Amino acid sequence: MFFLIRRPVENYGVLLDSYRQHGGKLIRYRWVWSVILFSSMQSAVVLVKPGEGKLKSGLPYTGRSLLLGLWGLPVGTVFSLVAIVINSLGGEDVTQAMSGPPPLPGEKQPFVKTDDKVLVAALGILILLIGVAVIVMLKFLK
Repeated sequence: MFFLIRRPVENYGVLLDSYRQHGGKLIRYRWVWSVILFSSMQSAVVLVKPGEGKLKSGLPYTGRSLLLGLWGLPVGTVFSLVAIVINSLGGEDVTQAMSGPPPLPGEKQPFVKTDDKVLVAALGILILLIGVAVIVMLKFLK
């Protein structure tokens, strides 16, 4: 069983104020936690200030996925690898989507759409896993 929890960005106002004062980029990193048959992918938006590395900022989330995400079968492993690949590629830049006009009073904060890195990472891992499965099957058929 897999859940993708969609919720508003924590400390949205603080992130935007800091972004407007210091510049930089708003980057979304993903992480996965799993318990046997249950897995959940979550994300966090982080302000990466000018001069800071996006890869370094994503290390805590990559570490969480490595420690907590690989244990869910079957999707925990796959989605942990997706999260690790996305974070290793610098996360998802959501600066444009989040720095637009704020929601009006009474309106919900819009969810940030996923960019193409997620799809590319998921497709690459899926192709890799299919390739490994084919190789294993061919070895057993001999």
